[in-house]
Amino acid sequence: MQRSHKRIASTFPISKVYQAHIPTFAAGYWLFGFASKKYHPINDMDADAWNALNMRTRYYTTRLHVGAFYQRFLRKCCAKWRNTDAASQC
Repeated sequence: MQRSHKRIASTFPISKVYQAHIPTFAAGYWLFGFASKKYHPINDMDADAWNALNMRTRYYTTRLHVGAFYQRFLRKCCAKWRNTDAASQC
């Protein structure tokens, strides 16, 4: 994950690591990457528009979306991988 994140971050100005718990897989804990040259996964999310759709989901909520990207230990790991300030990068 470290090598992949460094490569992605060198190409995309917005690159984030997020997590999901998928109990059907071994250990149930997975990390994923988000990369964009334009959209930020939190700042550009329109929670009101999503909620206005009144879609019934079993798992996804806008609070879960935000929480997946703002795990303290992920911010620290990303900062270490990039050698930058944790709060501003991940």
